[in-house]
Amino acid sequence: MSIFKWGRRDRGADRPSAEGAGAPAPATGRAATEPWPVTRDERAEEPRTWHRPKGEAAATDNPDGGAAEAGVDDAGRAGAKRRKANRPNARRAGAKRAGPKRAAAERGEAGRASAGDTPAGGARSGRDAEGGPRGKGKKRKRKGAGKAESPASRWANTDAARQYTMGLAALDAKGLPDITRLDWAAHFAAGSETPRRVVQFWDRSPPDEIRRLFDQVELICRKTGYEHVVYDLEGARARIAAMADPVWLKHFDDAFHPSMQADIFRVLELYHHGGTYVDADMTLVRPIPYAPPTVPLFAQWVSETRQNVANWFLSSPPNHPAFAAILQRIGENLATAKREADGSFVKSNLLKLTGPAIVARAVEDYLGQHRGEPVAAVMPVKWCHSFVAPARAFTHAPQYKREGLHWRREATS
Repeated sequence: MSIFKWGRRDRGADRPSAEGAGAPAPATGRAATEPWPVTRDERAEEPRTWHRPKGEAAATDNPDGGAAEAGVDDAGRAGAKRRKANRPNARRAGAKRAGPKRAAAERGEAGRASAGDTPAGGARSGRDAEGGPRGKGKKRKRKGAGKAESPASRWANTDAARQYTMGLAALDAKGLPDITRLDWAAHFAAGSETPRRVVQFWDRSPPDEIRRLFDQVELICRKTGYEHVVYDLEGARARIAAMADPVWLKHFDDAFHPSMQADIFRVLELYHHGGTYVDADMTLVRPIPYAPPTVPLFAQWVSETRQNVANWFLSSPPNHPAFAAILQRIGENLATAKREADGSFVKSNLLKLTGPAIVARAVEDYLGQHRGEPVAAVMPVKWCHSFVAPARAFTHAPQYKREGLHWRREATS
């Protein structure tokens, strides 16, 4: 079947239970009240004669053995040292270690003698004439050093949109931004509302781990009046054929990896029909905590290493120019991408072909063209994770990722 939904009749007892207003308790793999078993290390209570300081009598550790036992123990250790020193490998290793040090010491002595670097000469041992450590002189700064472009400056327009969005938000009890009561029409560009539907994609019959994530999303959506639709390969293909230019169907068919097909499908679906897209290895851990926005809503990483917009969560009203800009950027990439003899795309890094790098750059450029205009909303990923969480926060990382079959490896090999 082309479109499949996971309801109570399908999964029944396997569906995670919800607490309160549809918010599940994330599984941790062990009950919070169950203590970890404590195993006693019996060796810790035995006499530790191997740590005895030199010259200490063995009678303190073994009162029945006396000095005779101490002599045997010391002789045994001395014999072990001799045997280790007589091993050919040990001798060679010792020579290698001692050789450079001895040569360096000899060179140092010769240098100090020629330069008069002795305690009597007034120079301090191991220091240069200025009192600093030898060999660690002051480094000169290269011209232009330290002027590299910071990662944040690449996403100045996205940062500004995020700061504007969060400036309208309150803070919840945990200090996270709260946009639950945000009046979108009053503060953002007027437009149609984002439909109350959550869209996901999995190319074939999903494994049980992904099914459980779909079940969780279905449960939350049903409780909050959202539609939940999961498209498989056949359903997504039929959807693209009915709503887009035939060139997109060809791009979809020629894709070399299911993640590439998901990248194409999610943008086409949200542009033509609107809604919220959530990756299959993510899940809702509580209801979507805001009224349907009238503009696209993105989640931005805010860290020292990442400041780009993510594409595992996307939300938009239908026919919005922001998603038209994303489609145009992806279409340009695919039109010029290299292809195999059979017409399929040559394997390359999906991040820069159809993935989040392309979405982030298209959003940044679109916001730059409308600088100062509230044409889109941006929230930090940390706040987005308060209701859309990775699989590992709900159960654990899916098996296909633990086995190294994640698209980052398959699609770039």
